[in-house]
Amino acid sequence: MLPHRFIQFLVVMLFFLPVKAVVSQPISYPDLYKQLESKNYEEAEPVLRRYLKENKNNNPSALIFMGNIFYEKALEEMMGETDAAARPLLDSALYFYQAALDNLTGQSFKGKEKYYKAFLKSKSKRKITIENVQQDIGGRMDRIRKKLQKLNRSDARTDSILSVEVKRQGKYYALIIGISIYNNPKLNLDRPVKDAQKLKEILSTNYIFDNNRITLMANPTRQQILKELYDFRKRVNKKDNLLIFYAGHGYWDEEAKQGYWWPRDATPDDPTNWLSNGDLKEQIRGIKSSHTLVISDACFSGAIFKTRGVSDIRSAPTDMLVLNRQPSRRAMTSGTLTTVPDQSVFFEHLSKQLNENKEKYISSQFLFDNIRQRVISNSMIVPQDGVINDTGDEGGDFIFIRKN
Repeated sequence: MLPHRFIQFLVVMLFFLPVKAVVSQPISYPDLYKQLESKNYEEAEPVLRRYLKENKNNNPSALIFMGNIFYEKALEEMMGETDAAARPLLDSALYFYQAALDNLTGQSFKGKEKYYKAFLKSKSKRKITIENVQQDIGGRMDRIRKKLQKLNRSDARTDSILSVEVKRQGKYYALIIGISIYNNPKLNLDRPVKDAQKLKEILSTNYIFDNNRITLMANPTRQQILKELYDFRKRVNKKDNLLIFYAGHGYWDEEAKQGYWWPRDATPDDPTNWLSNGDLKEQIRGIKSSHTLVISDACFSGAIFKTRGVSDIRSAPTDMLVLNRQPSRRAMTSGTLTTVPDQSVFFEHLSKQLNENKEKYISSQFLFDNIRQRVISNSMIVPQDGVINDTGDEGGDFIFIRKN
């Protein structure tokens, strides 16, 4: 398992931009290697990303160079005033070095020894062996782990203070909505209710969500959803935390510039029973929680913060104490203004990370950062996270806290 608190954002820009469906010429690795060998990374990096994407991440030499790029960027950051940006870069370097080791076999190495000469910086005429390469990668990974351990020691005081604050903070509530069965059978889906049930189990088993504070709604109508949201105004106070999860159909109305959830009684040709992002924002504004996080696994779900996107929140503080103390109203969605499949890759990785996380405290932004690249690489769908405008956000974040 990779080190560092929750493997803070693999910053793997490898899949940040989708590859065009038609590429005129496949990339020649020998030509690309010449650029990489000369450390012409600025020009070579985007080509390397495309090459790895096209070749399913299975060329050890290319993976090593991707690790080198992130490692060098991390070292540059560590020479600055803060080490905060170095962590995700070191994690990313570690990720690619590990991937290189996983793919480095006798078969993949044979006949390609020359591609490892630059990495080993070997001027000797002795034959390069696979053991040489494995040892060198291992050495780099050990150095990265030591650097991460040094950075992580600075988090110990934060965790200690947070543990005291947790005792004083409010309760954790969750509203989990899954819609698989519609009044119109043509809209029926297989996974949403199953995913909602699974999320409830993960939260109640692994995190400090009491079972009696988790509301699971299977196939509700618009009126039932709105009533439940309204009832949360009476239950949730300014110290509490609220997680809202939705899985089901979504819709983007281009003319109205509005996104919608489709409850059980929704029909495509009549908006009467659609639940708009505007309605949802009004309810969130009325719930006086300390932190509210919306996770929307639906088509066109990115519309919930259409007026404010990812780039607007990247300057938010990363210190866990600050994130916990400042009110937040944020959303994490499975896509932008695109359709998403019934078998949700987004939920698969979201639930996997929540299930496998061993850290005591993780923020929603770090959770999102850790799954984003994996969702893109497995689905070509770009998930989003951001602040929900005009609902009372002050720069904090929702903190998931594991049970002891």
